[in-house]
Amino acid sequence: MIREIVRPHKRQLKIDIPQQYVNKRLEVLVIPFYEIGSTDEYNNTSNDENLQRLFNNAPNIKIGKDIDIDALMNEVNDVVL
Repeated sequence: MIREIVRPHKRQLKIDIPQQYVNKRLEVLVIPFYEIGSTDEYNNTSNDENLQRLFNNAPNIKIGKDIDIDALMNEVNDVVL
């Protein structure tokens, strides 16, 4: 996995990928990266409210018996941490 935070100065980005990624299916995400204390628009209250709603609704989420929740959580942790 490659993760890089960039500050583009135009609407196009050029992405160089490792040779082993050529001819493979890749997922490319472009999302804003908010730095606390930066001048970028950042609505802390909104994010806090969204997280609170997510945790409040977590007990209502139904997970199928065929899903390995431990493996899924490990994948989520790899991305988040």
